[in-house]
Amino acid sequence: MSEEVTLEQLKSQYVDLDKGLHELQKAMQTTTNANVVMPVEYDPQLKKRIIQQTPFLEFLRGQGCVTSTDKVKVGYKIKHNNNKTNFMNETDPIVEYTPNDYDKRIAYMKILHQNVKIGDIAEAAAEFDLFKDDLDDALIDMANTLDYTLLEGEGTAEAKDFKGIFKNIHTNTFNLGGDLLTKDDIVSAFDAIVEENGFPAGLVCTAEVANQINDIYFPGTTKPLEYEMTGGYKVTGIYSSSGNIVPIIVDPHIKRDEGEKLAIVDTSSIKVKEFQPPTMVPWAKTDLSTSQSIIQVITSYMDAEYTNAMITGIGRDEDRTLKTRTGKILFRFLGTDAKPVGGCKIQFTNDDGDVFKSGTSDNRGLAEMLHVPFGDYEVDYDTVPSGYTKINVADYTVSASEARVDLVLTKD
Repeated sequence: MSEEVTLEQLKSQYVDLDKGLHELQKAMQTTTNANVVMPVEYDPQLKKRIIQQTPFLEFLRGQGCVTSTDKVKVGYKIKHNNNKTNFMNETDPIVEYTPNDYDKRIAYMKILHQNVKIGDIAEAAAEFDLFKDDLDDALIDMANTLDYTLLEGEGTAEAKDFKGIFKNIHTNTFNLGGDLLTKDDIVSAFDAIVEENGFPAGLVCTAEVANQINDIYFPGTTKPLEYEMTGGYKVTGIYSSSGNIVPIIVDPHIKRDEGEKLAIVDTSSIKVKEFQPPTMVPWAKTDLSTSQSIIQVITSYMDAEYTNAMITGIGRDEDRTLKTRTGKILFRFLGTDAKPVGGCKIQFTNDDGDVFKSGTSDNRGLAEMLHVPFGDYEVDYDTVPSGYTKINVADYTVSASEARVDLVLTKD
């Protein structure tokens, strides 16, 4: 005998079936779309904004350190500083090489992710493209996250990231204990890298450290930009003990909780592998919106940390405001007949005997010195025209933003 089914039971079965069909439809759509990815395209102006906010990342890209791979985990080895190229005599036995000279490691790819979910009605009613706006913001945020991780990543499972350079360097480290940076400190760091057969390719630091370097190498001057990274973004550079120009990259993502710091990097030791660049992955549509995700799959490692150097514990220069006040001095060279004398070269020498400011008088007898830091200087002539006698000039104190000085030459 067949069992009777009530109307309420039929309604309940229909609702359950309808609900199940909806869940099945969502699951099928999610499965269908899960592997559908779309490369993200963005305009050059957005690229410039990213470069300015993430200079270290862009520097590594420019150095060829960011390369693509088709593997979701990357095997690599850590080089040790006792594995060097050395000379040997032709009769010496060849040192046996074994793979055990290296530590073998596996780096799993890490996923940078940002969700983008915009309602259909909001998208249709907006006066501008909401999705493109969120897409641009996501790309900038992901680039900043990656730049920070390349510098300060903890490399822990909890952080779900990889080690940044400031966590990787352990060999050539210098802690100044709150003292200001000196030229000897920088040269020592350069030399430590070169002695390990490394090549100092870039210097990444905080803005305060960059100011101290500028005070050391270019006192009282605005140094012309010497090094172009990418997209027209330029930085100042200094010469290393190897003779190459090392760009000074000021990055806002460097942590300063233990004082100002810098790292001098050998980019040949830094490898960033990108399995998937910033890409859009659409997910299931629910209600009146579609959830989409922007993801980037990437990892990074340093295989020879000893070819890099780091200086930490750098104190802040609280007196910079006073020390970097500069003045303009206009020298006027006159003969005893009160006529202007051109071709006179004058120079300023500091306490170390270094000439860092000089000028030559024009046909009006005028020689201008710009951006001279306040202080006492020895003033002397390097050249005077024929028929005039070189005279001794007393020390000169620069103490005003602008000054005019008349110097009289006697005729032979």
